Amino acid sequence: MITRDEFDDAISELVNVGVGRAAASLSSMVKERIELSVPKVITISFSELGFHLGLEKEISDDPNVSIVQQNFVGKVGGTASILFPVSSARKLVALLTDGALTSEELDLEMEAALTEVGNILINGVMGTIGNITGMEINFQLPEYLKCSKGELEHAFQNRDLLLAMVLIAISGQEIKGHLILLFDLPSLESLQNFVEHMYEDRD
Repeated sequence: MITRDEFDDAISELVNVGVGRAAASLSSMVKERIELSVPKVITISFSELGFHLGLEKEISDDPNVSIVQQNFVGKVGGTASILFPVSSARKLVALLTDGALTSEELDLEMEAALTEVGNILINGVMGTIGNITGMEINFQLPEYLKCSKGELEHAFQNRDLLLAMVLIAISGQEIKGHLILLFDLPSLESLQNFVEHMYEDRD
């Protein structure tokens, strides 16, 4: 039987592999180096989500955030999101459009551009996890929303979950955000079985 720390470390490894591949794709798209933190993986109750999403110091003082959120189902189910302060989101969209848009045009293009970024990061990470574990993961349509930081926890479903967070930064730019993966509890059994077999194979 593996320990909770061993399980969290193994999930962090899986996410890290996917994040590296997704970052390479996004880096070529924005023509800048993407810096990603080591995934932080913890199992929490929903009541703790607001505390763990208290990202003010890590991402910026901007009171509003743009979120692309995508549910996934299968043996591994949950919600994947990318989250950027609106100021960072505008700079990211400007990078994607080579700075050719006015401020008003940037706001109009933000939903489409961030959804594309979310598609690269989320599908890259979850696709890698699906390939490594051999578990089929099916995606629902992404949803774009804006909210204040105080409303963040309400943007996520009310359930106990496994939380994986990755800080995203773009080198040379004041752009920071988060990739957030929330795995629902039924997924934990599937992932735990995989991790236990993985540790058995290493022995």
